[in-house]
Amino acid sequence: MPDYRRNWVPGGTYFFTVNLLERNRDLLVAEIDLLRDSVRRVKRLYPFEIVAWVVLPDHMHCVWTLPPDEADYAKRWRLINPRKAEPFTGSAIWSARMDCLLFVVYFDLADHPSGIRPT
Repeated sequence: MPDYRRNWVPGGTYFFTVNLLERNRDLLVAEIDLLRDSVRRVKRLYPFEIVAWVVLPDHMHCVWTLPPDEADYAKRWRLINPRKAEPFTGSAIWSARMDCLLFVVYFDLADHPSGIRPT
């Protein structure tokens, strides 16, 4: 498996693009309640702030801020996987490659395109 270089900054604010492994499926919107439940469960175990989240049929964009002493966003993504429920059972749902951008200073987040707005 490739060893991608990642920025691991405790308390960092990150922008993610996460794709379904099978891009021709619409599971993210068809099963949005399962996705929401998975996110809630993981947030209880490993807190993070959701700055913005956009869900499309086959991929999603998210902006998260991690706690000041925490940098492991990958653990959270591994756990946000509703594989325990149909129709996800038995296979990985995320693409192996995830795009991740670290906002390194506060004004980067403020200057990001207005298409992503905090909720």
